[in-house]
Amino acid sequence: MSAFKVVRNLTIIAAVCAIVFLIVYLVYESKFEKSSDYTETQHIQRVTDLANKRYLNDDTDYTELQVYPLYDENDKLTSFLIELKPVGFMYVFLNHNSKLNHFGNGMYLQSTSNIKPWARYVVETDNDAYLKIRNTTYKFNDRRWTELDGNDMPILHETSHFKTANIQDEKRYFLKYRSKYIPAVKRNDKFLNLISMEYMDINYKDEIIDQPTIDFIALIPEPAFQL
Repeated sequence: MSAFKVVRNLTIIAAVCAIVFLIVYLVYESKFEKSSDYTETQHIQRVTDLANKRYLNDDTDYTELQVYPLYDENDKLTSFLIELKPVGFMYVFLNHNSKLNHFGNGMYLQSTSNIKPWARYVVETDNDAYLKIRNTTYKFNDRRWTELDGNDMPILHETSHFKTANIQDEKRYFLKYRSKYIPAVKRNDKFLNLISMEYMDINYKDEIIDQPTIDFIALIPEPAFQL
């Protein structure tokens, strides 16, 4: 067999393999749901249905819940807030990466199984702050509590940052900042940080000023954290 025929046959075989691989990949991909398969309204309903099953049952003390969409600085839907009654809340991330779903991860990932109480603060360099939660004392660097009780201890909030700030009809934002998150609303072309209750520039990521962020929260793409 001539060298030309060998090269031609190898080329044909390679092309056929590539086509077969593409077909298998497309069939494989089609079996998995993607976040883009659903509208925002459908996502809210799906999260509501899942949350009802998880939180409104005989194993919990919750009696009612409400789901709100959360957006990034570009007004893209990225997550959800679950407000629980009588008191409690949960942040849920929308898993846009369909490839994660292939490994048993759900489309909706809880931030944590138990949101801890939180306190308002501002960033203050070289100032240590302490917070006691359920018999555990946490130390935080470079912060100052801005809401204190009669004993000069930080006031702890069990309700979400949005409910505590009495946010009603405003669009809710969940802004990623240095691998952490800031709950916010937009007013007069600025973001209001609902932890510090101070305004941030619309281009907050470009500022050199450090911003208060939510403690004890992270996106963990593992099956144990799916809603």
